[in-house]
Parts: sequence; structure tokens; C-alpha cells
Amino acid sequence: VDWSAALLVPRVPDDEDETLGAPAAPVSAVETSSAAPTPATAIAPDPVDYEFNAVAGGWCIKKYKGSAADVTLPSVYRGKPVVAIGKRAFECGSYDCYKLRSVTIPNSVTAIGDYAFHFCKALKCITIPSSVTRIGNNAFNQCSGLTSVHLPKGLTTIRESAFFDCRSLTSITIPGSVTTIRAGAFSCCVGLTSITIPSGVTTIGEYAFHACHSLTSITIPGSVTTIGEHAFSASGLTSITIPGSVTTIGKDAFYHCDGLATITIPDSVTTIEAGTFSSCSGLTSITIPNSVTSIGDYAFSGCRGLTSITIPNSVTTIESRTFKDCSGLTSITIPDGVTAIGSHAFDGCSGLTSIIIPNSVTSIGSHAFDRCSGLTSIIIPNSVTSIGEHAFCRCIKLTITYLGRKKEWWAIEHGINTTYKSFLDSPCTIKTVRCKNGRIRFVY
Repeated sequence: VDWSAALLVPRVPDDEDETLGAPAAPVSAVETSSAAPTPATAIAPDPVDYEFNAVAGGWCIKKYKGSAADVTLPSVYRGKPVVAIGKRAFECGSYDCYKLRSVTIPNSVTAIGDYAFHFCKALKCITIPSSVTRIGNNAFNQCSGLTSVHLPKGLTTIRESAFFDCRSLTSITIPGSVTTIRAGAFSCCVGLTSITIPSGVTTIGEYAFHACHSLTSITIPGSVTTIGEHAFSASGLTSITIPGSVTTIGKDAFYHCDGLATITIPDSVTTIEAGTFSSCSGLTSITIPNSVTSIGDYAFSGCRGLTSITIPNSVTTIESRTFKDCSGLTSITIPDGVTAIGSHAFDGCSGLTSIIIPNSVTSIGSHAFDRCSGLTSIIIPNSVTSIGEHAFCRCIKLTITYLGRKKEWWAIEHGINTTYKSFLDSPCTIKTVRCKNGRIRFVY
């Protein structure tokens, strides 16, 4: 699968000057080197292969123009240190950077700019010294040949899409100095099998580990408070422990994690956002704490392996499509606090045989129980005043028990949110509604 289309990661404006420092003095925008190579363990390329910009504290490599496969960057130019690698300095598509195989960065460098090594597909290894404190957005984006990278201890943030689509990267250790993993940082690293998140990290950004197919387990430290949207979507996770420090789990955070079998949501979480566990087809059990007050649209849709679930009393609304196509679901308890069941909430739950709706519920949305082909009985209290169209469509075995009188049922059927179509439109086959004072029969 080509995950390059997953560049859905939103572009966050950088909070630092892309020049990596203001000019130290009025100089020409570009200086071309003619100095002799500096001594190094490996022979440095001829400095004429570089263009430099003057920045505060020394020089920034603006552009590499050489064709060498193995490069050791100069640490000094014109008597001043080389302190930065500029934006798109080695980006493939200009000069011969497509040949670049390895890079050694001197310890004079403190910053690597945005897109610095973008699309250098031949790049296999890079040595980043401990002096580096900033690695820019998309710095190694689509370096598909990169097999290893050592992140320096002074790094505090792994920026947006820094290692996006580095598909040959199998493992990485994030230093303890890091507090934030930004959006798409390791997205589409399909070969990544292990990663250690240090205890200082507080935020895992959206799409951070999206489509990391080989990543089967990960430990989230107790310092993390936020898991972003799609953070682990379409990954290979089979198990994960969410610590009690987490208060926010974003939309679609675990979407399409087919191998995820069990998960426990901590008491610190109050909302399960839309699509959080959608299409986790291998999910067989989940524990929802009493702290949760809201379960969003599609939250568990397509969880075909889920056989039972207990919704806590704190939840007041079952939103649209929350359990849609949970075909393995055989039992569910709707708590007394729920007032509304949204449209398509249980659509396609063909394994459900019976359900009791509590007398706190006032409305049942359209198609709420559509395609519940195994449903044989449902009890509806007289607190319900609105039932949407096709609410019980294709429930071929269903008999409805209504805890009110015939007159009240007819009032619901012919109200503004009518169920009339629910019963009369093909392929609905409901024949009887049992009321307190008798039955209502339908003839098609």
C-alpha cells in the first residue's frame, strides 16, 4: 500500500525563523566557499560544494551542490563555526543529493532546518551530534532507505513529519529530553517494530505513528496527557496500555487497528471521540470507565469482534453510528441516564437478539436498529416520543413491546419524526407491536 497519500498531516506553522538565526552582520545572502578542507577522520568534501549563509554565531549551510555518496560536513568556514544546516539544504531533486548515502554532522551544528534531507531515498545512516537541539519539520521526510538514526539528548521536540515514510527504520530511541512528538513525526514508518517513548513526553501528536504496520506494542508513559487524532490509526498494535495521566484521546486515534484485541480506558478520560476505535475488527473487549460522559459518532463502528459492552451510567447520548456494523455484538446494556439513541447507532448489529431501552430515553433515531436481523424482541418505554424513519428496517424476526397504550404508539407513528415508513416500506417485515392495551398488527 502506498501510504504517501497519508500526507493528511496538517501543516503547523513553524515557531522559529526558517533562516535558523538572524544575520550576524550585513553580508551577501550567499557566500561560496573557497577555503581549504578542515581536518577530519574522513576527508571532507571540497567546500566549493557548499553555499553558506551568515547567521548569528557562525554559518548556515544553505545548499549542498556536491555528488559524493558519503559526506562529512565542515565544522568551520572562514574562521567561524558551521552552526546550522538550512532549509532544504540536501533535499533530493537538486544537484546530486539522490546519491547521498551517509552524512556525518560536526558537533558545531545546533540546528537542522525544515526539509533539510527531504526525499534523500539513498540515505541509510546519519550521525547527529549531541550539540543539535532542533530538528526541523519534515527534516528526513521520505528518507525511505534510512535504517538507523541516533537522536541527540538535547532534543526537546520531534517536529512535524520529521521521519515521515522512513520505511526502512526499524527502531528508534527517543531521548529523555523530548517532551512533544508532533503531528506525523513517524507516520508511515512501516518497518518500525519498536520505539521507546521517554517519561518526559506529554503530547503525542496527530498521525504521529499512523500506518506503522510493524509496530505491535508501545508503552505510553505516565507523563502523557494527550493522544492526538489518528495517532496510532492503521498501525499494527495488538496491545496498548493507556495511563491514568491521559485526559484526551483524539478522533480516530486507534482507527483500523485490526490487531488490537483489548483495551482499558482510564478514569481520567471523559470523552471517547468520534471514530476512536472504529474498524478495530479484532477488538473483543473494552472497559469504559464511569468518568466517560460522551461517546462520539462511529466510536466503535465496524468492531466486528466485540461481543459485549457495558456503557456506564454517566453516558447520556449514544451518538450516530456508534456501534454500526458490530455484527458480533450479542448483548449490550443501555444505562438509565441515556436520553437519545442516534441514527444508525446499532445499524448492522446482526448478532443482537434482544435489547431493553430504559425509560430515560425520549428519542430513537432513523435506522437506529436497521439490519439487526437477529433481533427478536425490543422493549420500548412510553417515555419515547420520537422514533425516526426506518428505525427497525430489515429486522426480520422482531416483535416490539411498547410499555404504553395504542393511542400513544399511534401518536409516535404519526408525529413529526414519524416511524410510519419504518414499518410500511419494503423490506420491513414487522408484523406486531404489543402495547399495554392490546396489539397493533401490520399488513403489507
